[in-house]
Amino acid sequence: MKTILIVSLAITLGLMAQAQGAIYTLTAGNSAAQFNSNGDTAFVWSVDGNNQLYDEQFFYRVGDTGPEHSFGSLILSGYVQPTADTLTATYGSLLGGFVATVSYNLDGGAPGNSALYEDVSITAGINPVSFHLFEYTDLDLNGTMNDDRVSIVRMPPAAALAIQNDATGPEYSESIGVLAPNHVEAALFDSTLLKLNDGVATTLNDVLTAGPGDVTWAFQWDMTIAPFQTVTIQKAKLLAPIPEPMTMVGLLMAIGGISSYVRKYRKA
Repeated sequence: MKTILIVSLAITLGLMAQAQGAIYTLTAGNSAAQFNSNGDTAFVWSVDGNNQLYDEQFFYRVGDTGPEHSFGSLILSGYVQPTADTLTATYGSLLGGFVATVSYNLDGGAPGNSALYEDVSITAGINPVSFHLFEYTDLDLNGTMNDDRVSIVRMPPAAALAIQNDATGPEYSESIGVLAPNHVEAALFDSTLLKLNDGVATTLNDVLTAGPGDVTWAFQWDMTIAPFQTVTIQKAKLLAPIPEPMTMVGLLMAIGGISSYVRKYRKA
């Protein structure tokens, strides 16, 4: 079923690019990433020519009732790519209640290694905003979908990890360097995505592991943003061969914590 969905997604995104928006490509060293400008959907993260990503989307909800919406449902007020490895998308307007900005920075590395940095900023308009932000990620490591496992490690208030590995490698990690999520969810495709599109308010279920199988994971941040204030969430997606003898969590903790790891990696 997912193979059919991949073909359908490619066709749909191609039509959207021609009719409404564009497909943007980031490149850096051994890595490339592609985004749909009108859907805030990442659907390619290629490392050494192998795509590791099926889908990444951001969803939001204002208030405690009503459905979630994708960022792509908002007015696209800006989409710029100043360099080959950076991209910034801006959605919404202050008059409409809030502005959401997503910035991407791709960093290629040694064979099998890559990093994709993402900063998500929400700015309130003239009134305070009860804002719920969701990140949904579906990685198919090594281009296969049925042999992955994912574990989520929560280290509030400033860190969280989603660690996914394929039966034959590589291992993936996401670190939250500024604000840990309030809720998380590890699941099998496509149960979480259906909840985010079912028309009712969703709270992720805090299940921390899933697999083996076609796994997905999601983070949820709940926040109240004061008028004209901005909340920013920094994240680092890291792809690398499984580290030995230390686990990914041990590696991150050994070099001084999640947020310092993000800063060190960005400077490298």
